[in-house]
Amino acid sequence: MRVIYICSGFLVGLLIDIFSNTPGMAAATLSAVGLVAPMLLAAFIPKDRDEEMLVPSIKSMGSTSFMLYAGSVTVVHCALFFLIEAFSLSHWPDLLLKFSSSALLTFLIILAFEAIRPSKS
Repeated sequence: MRVIYICSGFLVGLLIDIFSNTPGMAAATLSAVGLVAPMLLAAFIPKDRDEEMLVPSIKSMGSTSFMLYAGSVTVVHCALFFLIEAFSLSHWPDLLLKFSSSALLTFLIILAFEAIRPSKS
């Protein structure tokens, strides 16, 4: 199952890299997120749920677990992306500002999409 996450992350990242002229940054970041996401999902799902059949959402995981999962995946993605972009910690205040503002905005967008997501009957 993890191979599917890694390969799909790499392919989506490669498409992003092709269209945004960022050579390998998105592919590397999303491949790493694909590696870490199943472990984070297993850590935050309710114990009575099956990880294989779970689609991460507020309805399936509960609001606290979903927010912790989405927040941790967002933090991992943004941290890796900006560390790869900077490739140095010499300007760490700028890096911290970019990372935190991007992670916060991304998390808010995830919550907004989750709020407008249609519920299955």
